Amino acid sequence: PGGLVKVSIAAGARATIDTTADGRFTVTGVSGGTVTVTVDGITTQIAAGGSLSGWSWDFTGFLKPLDNPLNTVKAGSTVQLKWMLTNGSGTPVSTLSRAVLRTRAVACSTLATTGQVVKQTTSFAYLGKGLYRLNWATRKTDVNTCAKLMLDIGDGVTHDTYVKFAK
Repeated sequence: PGGLVKVSIAAGARATIDTTADGRFTVTGVSGGTVTVTVDGITTQIAAGGSLSGWSWDFTGFLKPLDNPLNTVKAGSTVQLKWMLTNGSGTPVSTLSRAVLRTRAVACSTLATTGQVVKQTTSFAYLGKGLYRLNWATRKTDVNTCAKLMLDIGDGVTHDTYVKFAK
């Protein structure tokens, strides 16, 4: 669904592919060769006898207040990261079980990486109709710096945005 999952079966190979309405997929019964599964640009090879399960969701975000490539936020404030998940038919996904936010310091002028990845939080709320919110507490000491925010919702890809910390 949503064009986010691509399954390629090598000539002579066989596999069983199952999907559910909420975007979950399973590849099992691989035999006679390899099967390649690409989800959101991440490719996995499944050898004969192997299997793979995952999700294929449509991620829409980030939503206001962080809806620009480079967002300005007040250092020391709590910022709401909002996003929406739907399955391939547009039905809201309400079964998200994990979300992890990581940040990395970047140069404000070039957005080039300048620091280590830091795990921030895993606490998020489901607001209904496929809408999720994660409250991110920023530090006052980050004023006049920038960061890359990387949200992992368990779909094999980080969903990124950048922030500049102001007074």
